[in-house]
Amino acid sequence: MRSVLFGVVAGSLLLLSNQGSLAQSSLGGFKHDSNQPIEIVSDTLEVRQQDQKAIFSGNVRARQGEAYMQANTFEVTYTQNDDSSPENSMGGIKRVKAIGDVFLSTGTESAQGDWADYDVEAGKITMGDTVALTQNESVITGSALDIDLIKGQARIDGKSQNQSNSGGRVKSIFVPQQ
Repeated sequence: MRSVLFGVVAGSLLLLSNQGSLAQSSLGGFKHDSNQPIEIVSDTLEVRQQDQKAIFSGNVRARQGEAYMQANTFEVTYTQNDDSSPENSMGGIKRVKAIGDVFLSTGTESAQGDWADYDVEAGKITMGDTVALTQNESVITGSALDIDLIKGQARIDGKSQNQSNSGGRVKSIFVPQQ
């Protein structure tokens, strides 16, 4: 069980490895280096081996190189290798869901939202409900944010899927750099 816990913790750290009115920008800072060492800190860790899930809860903080993510809870879904030895039970991380006061930062870019869903294989993060994307002093707010870590791009949507066509809007404040 100890080696499974270590594998889940090490693997989950890879996390630092739509419709409506839209704003799109190229944000190279949202790329990350998955070869960097990873640290994750939480108040508790629960492993549900049968469900292939690890739940980090309570003031969760994760860092890999310049990438930093925090939330109240991380739910990590992983796959298992076919190898039956406990040391090799971790296959890979499929998905990381961050719930409650989510904050993601990679240097000069940051994003905040009520929740985030990280599809590790696709290298995409979706954040929702109330989101803010900040680059230097410029800020864009909306209801949904999609970040493509592979391409270094982000897209923010003014209305969530739960809103009608007359729903929210994207608000942008651009501050020119000197």
